[in-house]
Amino acid sequence: MKDVYESWETKGFESINRSYLFSLEPIGIGTSWIESLTSYISRLAEAHCIETGTLVSKAIAPVLGKNYIIKMSSRGGTGFYKSTAAINGIGDMASDFVKALEALTLQSNLKQLTMLSFTEFLSTQNLLHSVKSWCPVCFQEWKYESKKIYEPLIWSIQALTVCPKHLVTLSIECPYHDCKHTSLWLTRSSRPGYCSKCKRWLGRDKKHDVVTDWEIWKARQIEQIYLLVQRKQISFSKEKLSKFLKICVEYYSNGNITGFSRILKIPKVTFWSWYSGENIPSLESLLKVSYCTQVDLISLFADEIKVKRSVREGLWEENVKKKQRIRFDYERARAFLEEIISDDVALPISMEKVGEILGCSKRTLYKHFPDLCKEISKRFLDYKAICKENRILSLHKEITQVVNALRKKGVYPGRKEVEKYLSKPGLLKELELRSYWKSLIKQI
Repeated sequence: MKDVYESWETKGFESINRSYLFSLEPIGIGTSWIESLTSYISRLAEAHCIETGTLVSKAIAPVLGKNYIIKMSSRGGTGFYKSTAAINGIGDMASDFVKALEALTLQSNLKQLTMLSFTEFLSTQNLLHSVKSWCPVCFQEWKYESKKIYEPLIWSIQALTVCPKHLVTLSIECPYHDCKHTSLWLTRSSRPGYCSKCKRWLGRDKKHDVVTDWEIWKARQIEQIYLLVQRKQISFSKEKLSKFLKICVEYYSNGNITGFSRILKIPKVTFWSWYSGENIPSLESLLKVSYCTQVDLISLFADEIKVKRSVREGLWEENVKKKQRIRFDYERARAFLEEIISDDVALPISMEKVGEILGCSKRTLYKHFPDLCKEISKRFLDYKAICKENRILSLHKEITQVVNALRKKGVYPGRKEVEKYLSKPGLLKELELRSYWKSLIKQI
């Protein structure tokens, strides 16, 4: 008689989808203080106990299919990281990163961590800060309250200059006098709340900052509109904006478009492109219209628009430092350029530096003195090439010495072991230096 064994029916079980990366929950969903996508990437790297650069190059870049990101990471370049503000924006980079990270984490709400919801409403012109900005008081409060440290998306908006919660000026550089570094939105070692260069804490207790009514107005308006967008309680369209502008022109200047554009201190051609629905204004321009008419930004897109009787005529300009036009001194500039060329002792300088000394642009100097400028530029480029060559030769010598010293000790001169004894960390990330180290290894 055959033995009969108990059996199980497996048809009723459903397989569970597992994410490649930890399914980290974004902070602030449904609020105006929702986390930015660059902050989410940094926290995701921290959750895996790896550097942000490793996460980007090893996990995200392959899914994106962007070979240049992988190559950039292996060569030690910074070109990609300089453009990472766009990850929080409304373009293709933001869309690509959202799709990649949603596939890797199985989170389905990461679009909200970018400005993609504003695509039909805002121009990309001057939309985002190119470098990281933050409220140091927010960081300090979250630390005292043992909350998670992150970077809200609202801080990436260029028009926002003060914190809506604490009304202090947003910081853009490290507060320590021996650093003063501005950070990119994403770097290889990004960590919310800490300087990407000196790694020190960026929070501080609240201090009294002098802020203007215009800055406060912008902060309040941006916070309000973010909240409604997160809750999906508002819809945008160029048609609604055009309708509002037509009401204002009729109400404030009896239908005279030129007259109303003068009130706003905005060029007539620019205003007409908004008025006709041809172009979308920048967020800063939209806030100016809102501030002057004293109509909340949210109301611009309401079905019933109510305008006030009074209008503020460009009061934001009181807080803008107007650049004084400096008269170009032709003779002084010529004499200075000729002096640089004739001086064989002083180190060559760039045309940017020359323009800075003379108080004019490089373009202006090239326009008036093309031959002199080309000579100065050529000298500087030759000088830089020699400096680069000397640096490489010096580092080749240093790498050779370290490799030989390790061999004498009986230690294999692997990359990590060699980098321990080099004058600067990460030198072997440079393709030329890494190739030279590999050539030495082949000789062993």
